[in-house]
Order: sequence, then C-alpha cells, then structure tokens
Amino acid sequence: MRRIALCLLMLAALGTGAACGGDSGPRLSADEFVRQANAICKASVDKLAAENADIVKNPTTSPEKFVKFYREKAIPSAKQRLSDIGDLRPPDKQKDRVKKMLSAGRKTIDAADKALKKNGVAGLNEVSTKDFDKAAKDLKLDECTLEK
Repeated sequence: MRRIALCLLMLAALGTGAACGGDSGPRLSADEFVRQANAICKASVDKLAAENADIVKNPTTSPEKFVKFYREKAIPSAKQRLSDIGDLRPPDKQKDRVKKMLSAGRKTIDAADKALKKNGVAGLNEVSTKDFDKAAKDLKLDECTLEK
C-alpha cells in the first residue's frame, strides 16, 4: 500500500500542459527556466502532500480513498502544474524539448486516469513514466521527475 501511495503522489507530478510560453516578453535563460519549473513542481507536490498527508501516509487508507484522492486532487494539481510550466518561456533551443516533456506528461496522466478507472489503484502499477522522466531529466527538471 505504501508503494501505491508513493506512486500516486509522484504521478501527481505529471499533468497536462499545452503551450510552451506565450509570444510576449523575453525568453528565460536555460538556468532561469530550470529554476522556475523546478520551483513550480516542488511547491505543488509539497502542497498536495501536506494537504493530503492523512490519506497518503496512512497505511490503512482504502484503495477507494486513494482513487478518490488521485482523481479529485492529484490529477487536477498535476494538470495545473504542467500548465504553469507550459506558460514559461524557455529558451528557443529548449522549446521543442519542453513541448515533448509536456506531451509525455499528458500521455502519462491520461494513462494513469484510464488505469484508475479500469483497475483502481492497482492499475497504476502498469503505467510507465519513463518517457516523461527522460524528458524532464534532459531538461534538468529534477523536482519534476517521478523517479527520484
């Protein structure tokens, strides 16, 4: 059960993001993009964990409560997180890599949501985060990867 709780919390690091910064204003430096994106991920995951510690850390939390937590709290949080990253203006040379990471995040969160609907919490064991993790690591977004 602890593994599933960790999986739920860490999958919450994903979400949906469609854009890759607007067209107004200067682009961030690579270092500033990394700093801001990592700050978005860390703050969001920390807040989600703190607000839901009774569910995430309780070894007796039922699978149904985990599914409810994930679908009502973690998924919306994840969607907002990557949307916020998508609003950042990465350097031009990183723009495509950021889009790739956001796309991998959307695919992973969609797969997790489908797995939850179909098989409950156990379905999350079948969801791969490999593509998202690789894309985030390539961008040095260590606070955003699921594999710590």
